[in-house]
Amino acid sequence: RPALAACCEGADEAIWFRGDNVRWDLGEVVRASAVPAAIETDLDRLIERILAFSGAGAAGRTHVVLLSNGAFGGIYQRLKERLAGAARPTGAARLQGAARLQGA
Repeated sequence: RPALAACCEGADEAIWFRGDNVRWDLGEVVRASAVPAAIETDLDRLIERILAFSGAGAAGRTHVVLLSNGAFGGIYQRLKERLAGAARPTGAARLQGAARLQGA
C-alpha cells in the first residue's frame, strides 16, 4: 500500500476508486499522495470526473491512466464510448457548422 501513493507522483491528479471489494482504508493512500488525490465510490461519478478532467487538457490532449486488477465495472468500454461520444459534434453543432459554411 505505501507504494500506491508513490506510483502517482508524475500525475496531475489521482482518483482512487473504492469498489465494494476494497476492504481497507484508501484514505491512507490519499493522505500520503504527493499530488492532489481523492476517493470515488461511484463508478458513474468517476467516469464523469474523468470526462471533466479530460476536457481540460492543453490543446485537447490529456492522458488518462486506468490501473485495475479486474473488470472494474466495465469502465474501459464505458469510458471509451463516452470519450468517443464527447469527441463527436452533436446534431446541433453540425447544423451550426453547416450554417456558417453556407453563410460564408
